[in-house]
Amino acid sequence: MGIGTILLYEDDPMTCDVLVDILNRDGHDIRVVESLQQVMTAADRVPAPLALMDFWGTSHRRLADHERQQVVRLARAVPTILLTGRPWANERLVAELGCRAFLPKPFLLSQVTAVVAATVADMRGAAVAEQARPLSARPVDVPAGAASANQAIDAITRRQREVAILIARGLSNAEIARQLTLMPGTVANHVEGILRRLALRSRTSIAVWAVEQGLYRSMQEELDEGPASAPRCPTCGAPKVC
Repeated sequence: MGIGTILLYEDDPMTCDVLVDILNRDGHDIRVVESLQQVMTAADRVPAPLALMDFWGTSHRRLADHERQQVVRLARAVPTILLTGRPWANERLVAELGCRAFLPKPFLLSQVTAVVAATVADMRGAAVAEQARPLSARPVDVPAGAASANQAIDAITRRQREVAILIARGLSNAEIARQLTLMPGTVANHVEGILRRLALRSRTSIAVWAVEQGLYRSMQEELDEGPASAPRCPTCGAPKVC
């Protein structure tokens, strides 16, 4: 089961155009919608959608009860990444609302691409696992949410940093294993190690961490910098000293 169209709601036209551009360049199919209701309606008509939803709320400091209910209904209808600059947004609240992740404004393009790619990879992996699992063994879905961690890079090993970077690029465990010439089980162990050492809860949170630590840059940011002055590592993009 693949992930289909990204339903994008962003009320600022310039920000919306930037998001459409960067997500299109990453190969995603984007449908711009103009309201929460349109997101809900489109979710019933678009196969396997993902919502990237700008949500401000009427209060600067807290999410009103009726607004909380709106987000919960949305997240139940379609996997949702919440996009907001409100200070009430944090990992715990977004997870309680049932959203897959959130992007705080202002954001970097690399944050958008990493969070979307990791969320899509998570959804694909979950779909494959769900199909392979007996019905009697399938647990109730618990949203993971996205972390915004600032743990030191030294908390994980060099190989785990490489895995984190490739997670931010949206690669599955199998794809990471092929690129790093590892067994898929070894990659899975590295992922578990990253989550444990950094106290994170999902692949999406690993992607956010990689961006915040400067380990991952979007393709667009690399193009904007122009030709590299020195050879770079094909995995992390750093000067080839690793």
